Amino acid sequence: MSGGREDRRKTARRRCRVRVRFWNDELEGSGFTCDISSSGMYIETDMKLEQGTRLHFELKLETGDFFAEGVIARTIKVPRTVRPVMKPGVGVRFMDLTEAIRKVSNETPPHDGLELDLTDLAKLATVYVRDIKRGGLFVPSDKPPEIDSTLTIRVLLPEPHGFIEVRGVVIHVMEDPSGVAINLLEVDQLRGKLAAIITE
Repeated sequence: MSGGREDRRKTARRRCRVRVRFWNDELEGSGFTCDISSSGMYIETDMKLEQGTRLHFELKLETGDFFAEGVIARTIKVPRTVRPVMKPGVGVRFMDLTEAIRKVSNETPPHDGLELDLTDLAKLATVYVRDIKRGGLFVPSDKPPEIDSTLTIRVLLPEPHGFIEVRGVVIHVMEDPSGVAINLLEVDQLRGKLAAIITE
């Protein structure tokens, strides 16, 4: 979809070849980045890594080592016959600091009682095009908050992405179906993240 491609360019990955080491409690390996952005990177590696695997990363930069944590979002398998021109590897989604802390502490983050289930990829794509691209969101609620309330909404995402918290202001309360129309805050960052999931 054209909207997804347009938003994806906001976090477009740049060609960048840097040596990277990765590890967790069960494995350790290395490879080279092929491209990288603020939200993730692609690593060329022969090591077999499963989608959803959480890893620590150390990038060897000219200015010093850079450390990050991320999740394998996709794997690319390449037949040996074409490996001279195309390398196998993995796409990595970076975890932000808040997300990493919650993973370690098993903390369930607070929200304002509003939750939207977008674990189905097709539903996520529909809501993205219909609402989120335009800066809004409809959230069902049996007990809608008041207009002008600023809220945190938990949006459940397709595996292995977990969920994301979004902030917004209630601009309209609906009765049938019961819920609220939200004007989203920091919408550009949200669009970029969801567009990347939809177009994986």
